[in-house]
Amino acid sequence: MPLQGNPAITVEIAKLFKKNKDEKISMTTFKASLKQLYERLSTSDAPLSEIAIVGWLLTKTVTCSKVSSIQTYSGAITNRWLSLTQGIDLDDYTEDDFIQFYSELIELGKSEDAKNTIATHIDEIHEYLVNQHNIEPIAPLAATKRAHHRTGYLSETMFQATLNSADNIGMTTDEVDAVKLALILGQRCGLRIGEIVKIRLKDVAITSAYLEVRDNKYGNNKTGSALRRTLLEQLLTDSDMSLFERIELRRNESKGDTLIANQAGMAYRASDLSKTISQLIKTTTGLPHLTTHHLRHSFLTNFQLMSFLYDKANDFNGHQCSQTLKDLLPYDEDKSCKILAYIETSLQYKKIYALAGLAGHASPSTTFDSYVHLTDIQIGLLLWHMDYQLTPKHYELLSIPRCIKSQLGATPAAINSYFLRKLKIKPLLKPRLSKQLETGNKESIKPKRYSFNEVRQTLELHDREEDVKERMDIYKLDQDTFERWLQNARQLRNHPAFKTIHGNPRLFAPDDNRSLLPVFDRYVEDNNILMQMTNKFRNFYKIEERRKPMLQFIAHTLMNSQYYKNYITFSRALDLYIYIKVAEKLVVKKNINLKIYHYAQAKDDDKERWKPVMKLLASSQIEKCNKSDALSAKTYKKQIRAELSLSSQTEQTRIENRENSNLPINQWTVRTLQVFCHYAFIMIGQRINLGEYES
Repeated sequence: MPLQGNPAITVEIAKLFKKNKDEKISMTTFKASLKQLYERLSTSDAPLSEIAIVGWLLTKTVTCSKVSSIQTYSGAITNRWLSLTQGIDLDDYTEDDFIQFYSELIELGKSEDAKNTIATHIDEIHEYLVNQHNIEPIAPLAATKRAHHRTGYLSETMFQATLNSADNIGMTTDEVDAVKLALILGQRCGLRIGEIVKIRLKDVAITSAYLEVRDNKYGNNKTGSALRRTLLEQLLTDSDMSLFERIELRRNESKGDTLIANQAGMAYRASDLSKTISQLIKTTTGLPHLTTHHLRHSFLTNFQLMSFLYDKANDFNGHQCSQTLKDLLPYDEDKSCKILAYIETSLQYKKIYALAGLAGHASPSTTFDSYVHLTDIQIGLLLWHMDYQLTPKHYELLSIPRCIKSQLGATPAAINSYFLRKLKIKPLLKPRLSKQLETGNKESIKPKRYSFNEVRQTLELHDREEDVKERMDIYKLDQDTFERWLQNARQLRNHPAFKTIHGNPRLFAPDDNRSLLPVFDRYVEDNNILMQMTNKFRNFYKIEERRKPMLQFIAHTLMNSQYYKNYITFSRALDLYIYIKVAEKLVVKKNINLKIYHYAQAKDDDKERWKPVMKLLASSQIEKCNKSDALSAKTYKKQIRAELSLSSQTEQTRIENRENSNLPINQWTVRTLQVFCHYAFIMIGQRINLGEYES
């Protein structure tokens, strides 16, 4: 939900320009009042639109000498801006959204001059948003304005370090892989973040050799020229392609139709993914100006640099600068030449159009004006090797000392070197690093993290008696880990602890005689609960003292629940107490429900043992089932037992839909606990001593 603006902010801004009697407002007083308003908005979660207009007015206090001039600027745009941005969340706006919104704002001008004035102010406000709030830049709207792109570039070292840092952002394996793939498609292929999130699986070639950037229900491209084919086979490195194929395979067997999606199979919002990646880049590199959009800058800069360095018309004689530039590229010379031969032509003037085509730009001028950043170094390298055709007669004009003439001869590089020394230009300082970037050249000692998805896909192949080797290679799953999963999964079917009193597997349907995996719940709500439980479990399991009760939680769920039953049974108060303390960390506590049996008939000391458990939950969450068993006119004491279940928002709907059905209920929310613990046991079951929990 976007933050709702405060209509009174327009009045507050107007009051800042109000004069006291006949006295003029000083710039110092006005600036102090405006700054106070800006700080209040910034610390009170005000909408970005309000912060932007006040921040823009603050920038005018630097360029304007009179308050009246700022008042004129404010009068032309402030009211219109605040009226049209009411209830709008600019943080979620894409480039197309901004252009459409600004066009509506500009059309409010009564003449062409008035419209251009509004456009000029909008350009300045948006430039403030780009510089201060990392909003995506757009082309200028006013006729006299130049594009306000913030220059940024990630070297291959910075990019690899960012990829490595993605493993530590506290997300699930699927989400980490989504972030990594988005980074790769931006840095290697130059795709915009809005293009990345809307790529569908059917947009990718069967061979994964390329993908199509097309309009679809998830979003439209910026322009007609943005409709293009991205050459994955040529542009991705071997490790990049391995990740791409792994994610594509996983997504083809999961919910949703986009290449990048969350665990529920839903497409990401461009703004959310962009924020995650931008923060990751800033944190890793220590450069606060870099954003997700600079991945695109880096790709286009690298491709143009590659075209320049491996152009046969250029001969750099092994100059140190040329080698330094080559080190910025992700490819070796052989791979670079193959890419250029496939994409470019031998005609020099067509090379710039090839680059514009990769960028999805209608004109090469857009590409070179805003996205290519190392041309000045390239010009310097060309000038360095230029033969000025100097002869000894020129030495007199250049005032070269007699003792130097014989040393120089007519060698261009020697003459250039001599004049460079004469200029006494200081070399560029080496960048200062607060920490060494981890580029991934050495093997990580951090254990590989897997998700339920990898477990499901590999064991399903095993169930169907298909070869799992290829899938294991894609997931980088070693044989020992797979064998451990398989052994744990078989225990859940065959071990006596997981069987009913009739000797049937309690976790599977009676007609299921061979599968090793549980059936996922078909309700989205319950799948979301499962995803949240997984994330929370990982965080809590990191703490050593919490591991034993969490392992007990898994064991008790699997040993005291059944496929068709919507509850988990407890006969000991202490077991239930520990269980609830763990469950409340994984699910919403108010959704936990208890049924207590034989409480009224129980002995007093038994009741005392159960009181601490009942204090954990609200009375509305506990139902006491007090049924006395009459036998020969006597009431026998019963031992207390309990059944735990979870509330579900869809539970009432399911009951209503079952009015004329006698089929057993097999898809209740408590199944989510069973499914979660089932997969958790497959992954870490070797750490659980089943004998310790058997009654």
